[in-house]
Amino acid sequence: MQVFGVAVLFYTMVTNHSFLIMKSLKRKFDQQRKCNALQSSYLCFAETVKGCGFHKRTIARGFENLVDKDDYCPAEKESIIRHLYMLTNAPRRTSGDTKSPYGGEFVIGVHQSTTNHGNTARSN
Repeated sequence: MQVFGVAVLFYTMVTNHSFLIMKSLKRKFDQQRKCNALQSSYLCFAETVKGCGFHKRTIARGFENLVDKDDYCPAEKESIIRHLYMLTNAPRRTSGDTKSPYGGEFVIGVHQSTTNHGNTARSN
């Protein structure tokens, strides 16, 4: 009987954890929608999950519940969810980052070419 009690407790913990994650996702999504009222619900959802490390099942459930059906083609739903899953596992970039997570440097500023006695020099 003791094992049954542990199994029920574990199931309750997992179920509550999933519920809390969905609540957190919805809260972040609602905040994103409020800040970007002119953007589509899909763009707000993509921005919400970017770099947060959500499970694919959580993204699919959130996508189904939060994104307007008019914002995407139903035939492309699976590929959109795959793309969102890739976004959620990409590291978030902070304002001080200069390295891209995919290699190389982020471009910061605009390069201007100036001519100096026939030689072209670049300045940052």
